[in-house]
Amino acid sequence: MDADVKLKILLGVVLILLVGIYLSLGKTFFDSLSTTTIPQTTTVPTTTSTMAQITTFTDNGGAVETKNGKPVIRMFSTTWCPHCRWVKDAYETVAKEYVDRGEIIAYHWEFDIDDDTLRAEKIPVPDSEKKIFRRFNPGGGVPTFIFGSKYYRIGNGHEREKDLEAEKAEFRAVIEAVINESKQIAPDS
Repeated sequence: MDADVKLKILLGVVLILLVGIYLSLGKTFFDSLSTTTIPQTTTVPTTTSTMAQITTFTDNGGAVETKNGKPVIRMFSTTWCPHCRWVKDAYETVAKEYVDRGEIIAYHWEFDIDDDTLRAEKIPVPDSEKKIFRRFNPGGGVPTFIFGSKYYRIGNGHEREKDLEAEKAEFRAVIEAVINESKQIAPDS
């Protein structure tokens, strides 16, 4: 038998062994070796006395950022991004609920039009906001959500299920969390 045939047989045996190991240990074992961090599920009480869960946002462990004693939430997007368009109204609806009650400060920065779509007047994205975006998302993907500079998420959490109500519920849960946590810190005026 020549060397090429022996090598092909050896590689075939190795491949069969690897497939066997994969099947016997299961996909879960190999998934556990991944470096992807899955955020911890957190349950927070909401003002409507229901319990909502934070499942798709990551808590960076820092303090909640406030302006004039109110937590600041942000969405960064573009008009051409289909994922941004899918979640835009859900984010803006929930953000406006809390802004109208005077509980938070909210922004929706659309980079390609250089504007905050939550305001009637055109407001270009300040360099300070771009810096916050890059700190939480050095890869630059959109949509990116940063709530209180404590909880953040790159991408949509419930788009795969086409569940905008779940997006809204989680936005509310995270907003309630940053509101509650901001009450424990002194306002920065």
